[in-house]
Parts: sequence; C-alpha cells; structure tokens
Amino acid sequence: MNSVNPMSPMSWRGVYHGYDDEALAQLAGAGLVRRAVKIAATEPPSWESCGEKGGAVKVGDVVVRLDAKGPGAARCPCPATGACLHVLVAAMFVRDEAIAAGLEAPADAPSLDPAAEVTTGRKTERGADAATTASLTTAQRDLGEEVRACVAAMLGAGLSHVTPEAADRLGALGVSARATGLPLLSRFIAAAAGLTDGLAAHDDDTPEDAAAAALARVWALTRALDEATPQALPGLVGDVRRSFDVADDLELVPLGAQWWVAESGARGVTLFLWDATSAQFRSVTTSRPAGVDAGFARSADAPYFWGAPLSVLDGPFRLLGPRVAADGSLSPTADRVVRDGGFTEASLRAIVAPDWQGLGYRPPRFGRVSESFHLLEPARRDAMTIDEPAQQLVWPMAGADGVRIELRQPIAGDYDRRIDNLLAIEEKPVQFVLACRGSGGTLRPVAVFLRDPAGPTLVNLDFAALPGKTTGLLARWWQARRRRADAARMTSVPSRSAVRGLCDDARDLCLDVAATGRLRLSPGQVARVTSLAQQASDLALTTLAGALLALDGAADPDALLRVQLIADRLSMLDDAFG
Repeated sequence: MNSVNPMSPMSWRGVYHGYDDEALAQLAGAGLVRRAVKIAATEPPSWESCGEKGGAVKVGDVVVRLDAKGPGAARCPCPATGACLHVLVAAMFVRDEAIAAGLEAPADAPSLDPAAEVTTGRKTERGADAATTASLTTAQRDLGEEVRACVAAMLGAGLSHVTPEAADRLGALGVSARATGLPLLSRFIAAAAGLTDGLAAHDDDTPEDAAAAALARVWALTRALDEATPQALPGLVGDVRRSFDVADDLELVPLGAQWWVAESGARGVTLFLWDATSAQFRSVTTSRPAGVDAGFARSADAPYFWGAPLSVLDGPFRLLGPRVAADGSLSPTADRVVRDGGFTEASLRAIVAPDWQGLGYRPPRFGRVSESFHLLEPARRDAMTIDEPAQQLVWPMAGADGVRIELRQPIAGDYDRRIDNLLAIEEKPVQFVLACRGSGGTLRPVAVFLRDPAGPTLVNLDFAALPGKTTGLLARWWQARRRRADAARMTSVPSRSAVRGLCDDARDLCLDVAATGRLRLSPGQVARVTSLAQQASDLALTTLAGALLALDGAADPDALLRVQLIADRLSMLDDAFG
C-alpha cells in the first residue's frame, strides 16, 4: 500500500459503510460485484491520495476518484459507462479499510437497521420506545429533495424524451437511498428506473403510463417520509436487508415454486416450504436485477437454491447448514441438500388450511405487495372458466367446510406455461393446491399435488412441462388465443365503473402532459381538467377534485404527480371492492 495516511479526518469515507455487496449489486449487477471481489483479492488496490473531501484509489493501471457522493458519482478514466469494475473495487476498498480501522460513519449517516436503531437528535436509542421519537436524518431529507428534483426534471423533459443518462441518474439515487437507510424508497426507485430505462431505450414493451405511475409512487413516498409522524416513519422507511444466521439442520417439505418478473425487469424464483422441524411456513427467494445474468432463466433443472436443481426439490429433504433470517425466510445458500423420501398424504394434510373463511380480502399496504400462501385440500372442484372482461382463468373449488372460493390466474403477461399446465391438470386427480394471495385479495394457483398410488406428486405450474390439452372448449379457446398475434385476439372491452372511468381519464390527462414535457396546459386540457374535477365532485371524490383544480393551467410536477397518484390509488380500491 502507498504511504498515504488514510487516518486523517475524512468523514466522507463513512458514507461507504452503507454500500455492502448487495447495494453495489443494485448499482452494477451481482456478476460485476463478484468479479470485483476476486480482483480485490488477487490485485489489492491502494491509496493514491486521500483528503478531507475525497480520495483517489489506484486499481490496477487506473486511478478512481471518490467522494461523499458515493460510488454512483465516482470518476474512472476507463471507457466503461456507469459504475465500472474499477469503481466497485475502489468502493469496496474504501469501505473495508474504514471498517477495519474502526472509523465511525458521519453523524448524519443513519443505521442500516432502523428497526433496531433510530436517530433522535444526538442520541441513539434502541427498542420500542425509540420508535416514538424517530425522525429522518439530514442526509435522508436531502436525498428526498434530490429524488424529487430528478423526477421533476424527467417530467419537464417529457417521458417520451427520457435519456439513458436520466434513467441512470434515477437508478443511482436508488442505490443512495439504500445506503442512507431508506430501503422502501430504494425499491420504489429501482422499479421506476427499470421502466424509465425501457423508455430511454425505446422499448415497445415499456408503457409510458406504467412509468408515470411508478414515478408518482416515488414522489409520494418522499413526501410521505418528510411529513411522517414518528409512529408512521418505520413503516415508510421499510424493511432493511435481512441478515442470515447459521441454524440447525431443517426437515423441509417443498410446497411449490413460483417464477416472477418485477416491474423493474428483475426476475426471480420463490420456493415455498413447510418446516417440519419447527412447524411453520418458510420461503426462499433468488433473483437477478434487470439486464443482469442472461443465463438466469426459468428451468426445472437450474440450481436456484443450495446448489441443487429445482427438480431435486420435488420431495421432502433435509437442509444441512441452513442460514435463517429473523423473519423465518431462508438464504439460498447452505451446505447441501439430502433427499428424504417422498410425500405422504398425512404429512401434507397436516399443513392444509382448515378454515377457508379466512382466505378473503386484505387491504393493501402502501407500496407493498403483501403475499401469503396456503395449501388447500379441495373437497370439490368445478370446471375452469374464462372471465373475459377481467381476462382471467377462473378455477372454482370448495373446501370441506363448504366454503367456495375461486382461484384466478391472469391471462396477460408471462403466464403461458402456467395456464398450459393448469388446463392439463384439470381432469387429473388433483389432491392439494398451493395458492398465493396477493395484496388485492386474489388467490392464484402456484402448484398442485396429484394423487398417486406411490404418494402425492408435486407439479410446479411455472416449471412443469405437461402434455398440452387439446380437447374441450376451454382448451380450444386457449390454443386459438395463443395463435393470434394481433391486439384484437378474443378480448372484449371490460366494463368500467364511474370511478374507474374517471380515474382512467385523469391518468390519461396526466400522461398527455408528462409525455411531452409541456407542463403549461393547453385550452383543451384546461377544459378537460374542469370537466374531470366536476365529475369528481359529483362522485364525492373531493380529494381528487381538489388535486385536479390545483393544476390551474400550469401543471407543475408536484401537482401532476399528485393527480396521478390519487387516481392510481382510487383505481386500486375500485378494483378491490368493485
């Protein structure tokens, strides 16, 4: 290492305490982070210079310059764009060197575990009493202002003219949000950055209205954080990255695996399990950010968890050396998996939900997708049908208590394989069904257990490759629908309630303004605002009416985003209760 003294007063280095490998992976991708770790081990970087406001780190033949703005603002002379490999190595070096030296983070740098520590003036308290005095730090408030300014700049330029640099800037702010202890805001920004990146790349599959809605959620959360009471603040800060501790070996019963794709473009797999050791449900998830690791694809033979193919997990097994988080979820890394026989009816029946009355609607939480899963043993199954207006496959069934429910699977999106497998198992001896309930209350099928003389057989609907069903009206309808490539393929225009129609019109108005960047309303748009505000008043939607009238000819970003957000929330409630 060079003779530069890194122990001089340099509060800027404390910022890098928050950039763990997971935060850096959000900035540059997990694969690049792994390469950076290897390079740092084989060719250790060193200080080129170090001062009170910043420093320079020598990484191989290049010199990376960093300061208190974090790795997202680091400067590297190499031709790579964004956070390159050299920047990651330098950031890790500064982080690890500061921690090893026992240097404290800056006074306004928050704890990365707000559930355990909250800042109150100059004193840090722990426990439930501290939650009543929690407040945002200066760094967090400054970040909120910077995020709002970035969103306003995007709207000012127009969503149709979003540049890759603007999308990258938003993504970098998401990493900063994580580093400053605002994980929920970081997730919101990641989703919005993925969509705006699609707009910048002129991706036809990225709708402008989805990007506008995501930006409105980001803006609203920054406002809510600024005005939050001490009691509400922990919920708006969000859950921090989980830490995993090594636990005793677990006896696990797999119940089903689900492939998912997030708004940001991130994709992953979640495996649902029953822990026979402690008699509780558990889950484990592995994922990749958008555009990272092209080899991470849906396959029953992929080693998503614990180095074992997903197909090996289609039966009870013992997990050796598991790592368990405080919320009960498992890490996808462990020593190894040992298969432990097959499923039995008795063991699965002990897990089923006995009371189907409790499977109804739960109100959504702001910005969160609250999911729960249930193993069901239907006493009766009715034929599957298609709900054309909602574009959903409907699977009615009843429990032993006589309560009838409907499992609903959306047809739009990347669900072709799931629907193929659902149709294929309709006439098979289905014994158990794993259902997942989202925040809107809809129960979706994830996996089924087929009755077999040797014991129940698990069929993961997202991964199985069952022979397709070709007979029957529903199967023929589905095959015909899949063959049609034009937008008019066997869909009907869904009926809209008065509230939903008003909200759709309000969001269309917001999109018209946001897409162009011309924030001064035209005479025609002013007339639309007046008409929509009157409709909102007639429906007793005074909050929406007031937000519309606040546009007042000049739609500043805050006013526009407020209308967008209120219309989005009202649409969600109308869908849930309509």
